[in-house]
Amino acid sequence: MIKQKAILLMSVIVFSFCASPSVFAQNNEESQTGQSLAEISLGTFEAAGEKAVLALFASLKNKLPTNPLEYVTDRMYHNFLPTLDISQTEDSQFENIYVGLEGFSLFGEEAIIPYAIGIEASRNFDSYAGLIEIGYAPGLQPKDKLLGILQRTFFADSPPTTLQAGYKFQTTVTDEEAPDLQTDKSGEDENEAVVRLRLTAALNTDNLSWLDNTWAKNFLGSNTDGDYIHLGIKGEATFWYSAIADEVHDMESICLEVYSPTLEKQFGWLKNKRINLSYQWGAGAPDFNKGEFFASVIKMKL
Repeated sequence: MIKQKAILLMSVIVFSFCASPSVFAQNNEESQTGQSLAEISLGTFEAAGEKAVLALFASLKNKLPTNPLEYVTDRMYHNFLPTLDISQTEDSQFENIYVGLEGFSLFGEEAIIPYAIGIEASRNFDSYAGLIEIGYAPGLQPKDKLLGILQRTFFADSPPTTLQAGYKFQTTVTDEEAPDLQTDKSGEDENEAVVRLRLTAALNTDNLSWLDNTWAKNFLGSNTDGDYIHLGIKGEATFWYSAIADEVHDMESICLEVYSPTLEKQFGWLKNKRINLSYQWGAGAPDFNKGEFFASVIKMKL
């Protein structure tokens, strides 16, 4: 177990440094391409009916663009970067990992096609599958139009439609002491194909660029300059339909994120550090094991 945790931590460090040039290059482009953000969160994790435990969450994401690309050659643009998502708790009651490559292609104003290839796994690789994903999002609409407002408000963080296909491998060892949260309830058999349709909608107040009121923009919207306290609210709902298992799963979450842009400028050690409170319920990948979870963490963006 110690060796495996060390490998996970090293993976976080390696992926963060490997992606750093792309991360900083894209941030300097004022979000003209999708932002790729490396995040590490430390805090507590509590499942319903269980005691709170220390937890580590690490991710490297390749977010979809929210602004048109002014320098798209021949009305096309492609972006392909490493992706990583790790959840690790103190007593191993909740451990998941996804590692792979993800990106998107822009086809002018007509469509955004996100895609990914990777491996998703749960506790000690008791359950793991290789997946290829391809999704669809409509092309970016003008910010001042209704379709553009809806697009940036509800579908800026994740594509609304994604098709997942892959193969679930047979494990050689099964941990009989695995907590109930880590038992496989997906209905997907080992040594069998995996085919899923995933539908996602997310509300992120940081994307509310249509807010006209200056105070509202500073406190809740996309503008954080000169703001002492900024509150970010994100709600997300995801549904999976497993075609082979013929089962439907869902996962919902709400997250509050608090930070101070003004204090970040005054105190360097506060830069890119945020208080993050989140509540999740439902059954998500890879095990689709239904539960309720609460996390309270300090999130650091790299």
